[in-house]
Amino acid sequence: MQTNVIRMLHHSISLPDARAVAVAGAPLPPEIAERWETTTGIPISSFYGSMDAGQLAVATPADPQDKRWTTVGRPHDIAEWKILDPAGGPVATGQVGEVCMRGDLVQQRYWGEDFGPCAADGWAHMGDLGFVDGDGYLHVVGRVKDIIIRGGANINPYEVESVLRLHPSVRDACVVGRAHPELGEVPVAFIVGDAGKDELDAFLGRRGLAHYKWPVAVHAVDELPLSGPGKVNRSALREMADARAV
Repeated sequence: MQTNVIRMLHHSISLPDARAVAVAGAPLPPEIAERWETTTGIPISSFYGSMDAGQLAVATPADPQDKRWTTVGRPHDIAEWKILDPAGGPVATGQVGEVCMRGDLVQQRYWGEDFGPCAADGWAHMGDLGFVDGDGYLHVVGRVKDIIIRGGANINPYEVESVLRLHPSVRDACVVGRAHPELGEVPVAFIVGDAGKDELDAFLGRRGLAHYKWPVAVHAVDELPLSGPGKVNRSALREMADARAV
């Protein structure tokens, strides 16, 4: 999990026997990958898949550094895969859509049930947003359900989080949507660090992040809450964001 990598970077770690590290569960921010390799000297890469659909792609230590830091590798040919737009049509190379899989790797049904992960169209819709670049590498850029729609404009929280983590006083960050009576949703940031909102607004502006993507509120926490698998618990943070808006 990327969260574990971030936490290890803020503690003294020694992994003398490790030759490579692979992470999954959420997109690995390139700035975190760079800090990891600079600090430890151990190559880090990501792989992609799910418990019920198997593994689709993995970046290896042999891949170019920029591909290891920004992609999950090239999809293999054991399973069929495609990337679809919201209407269910295929997208062009470089365009973002939902990652879908089918084939022998995808389980047919869940235990004790008569259905499995595949939808009526025969594909397992992974719920992840991604695109394939011109070299055939898969980029996973977020989750469909995590997209924040502010006044009709889509905000990918992973993009905002990546910029926030570049601030020297922010060790980790998570951005979630909070209900708004006019705009539908607005972004709210939770950070592990001590940077204030005005300071972060100025920083986001200098980094060129569009103003509508800036969080309307910033809350400092000791640690980001985690779910059972070790992922950041965005549902808990959404509840916290709503509660603090009252």
